[in-house]
Amino acid sequence: SSSELKRYAEAIPYFDKALSLDSNKVNFHYFEYLIGLCYANENDFYRALAHYTKSLDADPRYSPTLNNIGALYYEQEGDIKTAIE
Repeated sequence: SSSELKRYAEAIPYFDKALSLDSNKVNFHYFEYLIGLCYANENDFYRALAHYTKSLDADPRYSPTLNNIGALYYEQEGDIKTAIE
């Protein structure tokens, strides 16, 4: 897959397409998480955070998203306090 090859930017349009096809929004949180993950791996803190936030809006208890938001704040901002929250 593209993510295994670290081709994150190339993967984003495919996840966007999957989002548009998910008419019942069953996997909305997961696709937004994957897009956020791509942006995080491209070191785009703000876009990653925006998509992680959409993921949490859809499923506030989705633990991979919660974990990655914490990691994002810690790694990108050096903000351990926000990361723990």
